[in-house]
This record gives sequence, C-alpha cells and structure tokens, in this order.
Amino acid sequence: MPTILVAYGISTDTTCARTAAMLQTWGDRIQRSVFVCTLDTDDLHHLSERLHQLVNPVPTPSTSSPSAEPAGTASP
Repeated sequence: MPTILVAYGISTDTTCARTAAMLQTWGDRIQRSVFVCTLDTDDLHHLSERLHQLVNPVPTPSTSSPSAEPAGTASP
C-alpha cells in the first residue's frame, strides 16, 4: 500500500478541527496540520471524497423566499 502525506492549511477553526479528527482515523499526525497515511487505492479515493465534502460543503437552499408580489406592484 502506498504511503501518502496530507498537509493542509484551513483558516476556519471548526473545519480545521474536523479535518484533523477525520485524518487521525486514517493515519498518524506528524505535525499540527500534517498527517502520514498508508492507504490502498479504494481508501485513498474514499478519503479524498470525504475531505472534499468537508472542505467544500454543498450549499443548502436558502429558507427565505422571494417576494410574493408580482413585478411592478410593490408598494412605494
């Protein structure tokens, strides 16, 4: 199995902590934001997907709706 080095710089404390916690389940921390992981190809793909989802979350639809008034009928 190949050994990979994962290093990151994330400015958001919550995302940084979640990333570190997830990586600790996959490998060994060697510095604050650096991990060494020994993974097979399937695990590497899974880890990559999880990291992508964590760092680039899918935006949720806004709960606010546009004005219900038809265009041109808004009160002054």
